[in-house]
Amino acid sequence: AGTRREGYAQRARELAPVFLHAGRPADSVLLTLAPGQPFLDYLRSAGLEVARVHPLGNPDVSRRFQPYGWNAQALEFAKRYNEPPPHPSLESVELANSKCFSAALEREFFPGPQLLGTFRELSELETCLGDAGADGSDLVLKAEHGNASLGNRRLREGRLAPADSKAAEQALDRGEALVLERWLPRVHDLVASFEVGDDGLTGTVRVNEVINTAEGAFLGSIFGGQVAERWASALADAA
Repeated sequence: AGTRREGYAQRARELAPVFLHAGRPADSVLLTLAPGQPFLDYLRSAGLEVARVHPLGNPDVSRRFQPYGWNAQALEFAKRYNEPPPHPSLESVELANSKCFSAALEREFFPGPQLLGTFRELSELETCLGDAGADGSDLVLKAEHGNASLGNRRLREGRLAPADSKAAEQALDRGEALVLERWLPRVHDLVASFEVGDDGLTGTVRVNEVINTAEGAFLGSIFGGQVAERWASALADAA
């Protein structure tokens, strides 16, 4: 388990340059592992305007700090700035980031047969699998906090393989829930990001195409192109 967590951490460090696309040229992105200048020159030659790179260990404390997501480490890091930004409680962050929360929203606003249930007991999950997987169709088991969907387990023909059972037991032992869904035919893999203001309204919705594994876990982003543009309006309405 330790080796797998170390692998996730290394992968997160290697993917960090992706966040350069989240900022404008006047912004700075704090990175522990800065990409080489040839890579930055390549992005600009492709017409991509990205944020500047700044070392994580030496932040400009006069600027406004905006983490990609709030956690205990981000809260502590924000104290280094002259004017620490306002932030939500960690309890609300953990709730909003959980698959259980998104499943509840999906059940309320987009009801359909694809969502099969949320489980905190392995026996309940196995009972549901006995019914839902009877037709031999693929299902997907999602960890409550999946880390870019790295916690996804695609259940071929609706069955728990030994490795799937072990992963499910470990997640449940940690006190996490599991969400079971039907595996739908993939047309395009898209990601939408937006902010929700204090008034509960969503701000600008940004949509881009992504490259995922066969399990649905994130590998990389595709910026530009017409695929994301065709779906942007529908995703904005859904948000």
